[in-house]
Amino acid sequence: MYCPKCGWNNADDATKCANCFAELTPGQPQPTQQMPPQQPPQQPYAQQPYAPQYQPGVVYSVPDYLAWAIVVTVLSLVCYCLFALPLAFGIVAIVKSAEANNKKSIGDYLGALQAANAAKTWVYWAGGLEIAGAVGWVIVIIVAIASGGSRHGF
Repeated sequence: MYCPKCGWNNADDATKCANCFAELTPGQPQPTQQMPPQQPPQQPYAQQPYAPQYQPGVVYSVPDYLAWAIVVTVLSLVCYCLFALPLAFGIVAIVKSAEANNKKSIGDYLGALQAANAAKTWVYWAGGLEIAGAVGWVIVIIVAIASGGSRHGF
């Protein structure tokens, strides 16, 4: 028996609709046309969850973090706080940024996004090490001044 409210195909002896819970009476006139079969609900992310579908010919904005990579590398050259580690991380960030630019120019936006995210990670690590090194040097200078650094050659 079809529900007159929503069109759901219920059992013949049902008193309530299984879909909308409307009251069904056995003597209700049935629709002359058969209702379309119910489709199972489709999953919104069947293939790749949260991954946009890229279309050829459409230009997407992918940040490359090249400016930040250069700034962190130059600062690590000037400060040289924790030896060569921030400098090496900055160089890797520049390489990953250039890779993101190259992939974006040939239309590989997913590859460009991955390279840009890698560049961002390297920039964060290099900048964090630079900040940690600068804080460390400030602490060393404060301790040296507080302990009478003039006697020790500071």
